[in-house]
Amino acid sequence: MEELKDYVLANNARLIGEKSLSESLQGIFIGTNKYLFFVPVNTTEDIRKTRKGKPVAPTFFFKGKPVSEVIHDLVNRRGTSVAELEDFLRKKIKKEIPKSQCCPIDDIEQFKVYSTWWGSGVLINNAKGNAGWKPFVSRFKSAKKNVKGFYRGHPKLVR
Repeated sequence: MEELKDYVLANNARLIGEKSLSESLQGIFIGTNKYLFFVPVNTTEDIRKTRKGKPVAPTFFFKGKPVSEVIHDLVNRRGTSVAELEDFLRKKIKKEIPKSQCCPIDDIEQFKVYSTWWGSGVLINNAKGNAGWKPFVSRFKSAKKNVKGFYRGHPKLVR
């Protein structure tokens, strides 16, 4: 499995809370040609409690190990297939960490990847047209060009 060919990964992505920004989660965005995933690493509350300049302790764990380490170990393991990665994220991570998100691209009408000087993210839409867009994740930081480039030419991507 090769990054930017089979999948794209962005650390420090953010999932905006449905009710308020204080419910936002920091985590990892993983994209494949079939799925959009978000796996939380920290809550916004835990990040706020940490003093600036100090590392933030992980909030979410998978079988006792920080989930970010588990994800990075899996994608870096030789011989892991895209199907194995997708199954692991859809079944095992979702079961252990219910706040993780999985969006099958076949289940949506269209999506946008935006990458500008002021922000980045993925918007999804379950209807055709200009109405009904909602954020999936935001803030890719340094990985925003990789995410946008990975999905360039995807049949459901709109500009």
